[in-house]
Amino acid sequence: MKRGVSSLNPCAASYIPLSKRNANDRTFETAKDSRSGNESSRIVSNKMSTTPSPIYREFISVEGSDINSRSRSDGIRFRLVSYNILAQVYVKSSLFPHSPSPCLRWKARSQAILSVLKNFGADFLCLQEVDEYDSFYKGNMESLGYSSIYVQRNGQKRDGCGIFYKQKRFRIEKGPRGSWRS
Repeated sequence: MKRGVSSLNPCAASYIPLSKRNANDRTFETAKDSRSGNESSRIVSNKMSTTPSPIYREFISVEGSDINSRSRSDGIRFRLVSYNILAQVYVKSSLFPHSPSPCLRWKARSQAILSVLKNFGADFLCLQEVDEYDSFYKGNMESLGYSSIYVQRNGQKRDGCGIFYKQKRFRIEKGPRGSWRS
């Protein structure tokens, strides 16, 4: 992941650090210090697009490390991604003040998240804070060639973890046991 980039919300404007935004996108307020007489400017607000535009991550390869599978004939190569998708139940505009409200709505977020997950091209996707498994993730990920396992958290929590895997390459030998406590 790039420095200064948030992974909380794939369509939130908070992906773009203030230092990387264009000056044209900022509203400035200028004030004069009464003691020193120096003028200073500060950013009062940022104009942000309400159109979700996910940022796609680059993979960091671990090849060249102490991994033997690359040189072994019986080794298997696969791509695994672990991603906290931020359960919609936890999305509150007060917690994401730099994100335009339309980007926080499920309809926009769900399509942006799906686009990001598809772009990963992963063999395994390990997703945290999944709260729309039956209504969204299971069917959409199956249409992309993934099978899945989902475990919901105990108690009053509405989210859980999902493991999605390419069904043409892998199969589950044993299902999950036990429960997940947070």
